[in-house]
Amino acid sequence: MLNNKLCKPSTVILLFVLLLSSCTPQMRLQHLIKKHPELKTIDTLKLVDTVIVPGVRVDTVFKLHYINDSIHDTIIIKKDRLEASIIINGNKAQFTGECKPDTILKPLAIPYERIKVVETKKNEVWMYFVLVLEAFIILYLAGRAIFKN
Repeated sequence: MLNNKLCKPSTVILLFVLLLSSCTPQMRLQHLIKKHPELKTIDTLKLVDTVIVPGVRVDTVFKLHYINDSIHDTIIIKKDRLEASIIINGNKAQFTGECKPDTILKPLAIPYERIKVVETKKNEVWMYFVLVLEAFIILYLAGRAIFKN
């Protein structure tokens, strides 16, 4: 007898409405932001990206042909982090190049959306009164739908 009363259309509709009225917090937040767009603000996250460039050193020596053995000369070139030198000693030439290590700092600004928190005073007595009233209304409608003659 109870199974017949649970399968009545009014009971099924009531349970369906209760199921659909529940909402996830994400959906409630989206609905709230849609109604009050002033709660959404765009903030910026500031970061510093660090890139470390390693140092490099290269050198080589080779023999010069058709050069007088009495030539001795040195050429040094320096620019920022680069230092290059050519040393000629008789019939040998030595090339040396060095690039010193460096650290590059790159500031980044990343925009993101943030929800502005607005504190409100809640009257808890009224909130509990409304919740209890809603519970009694739901129980009354469910009891009427189940035990209706």
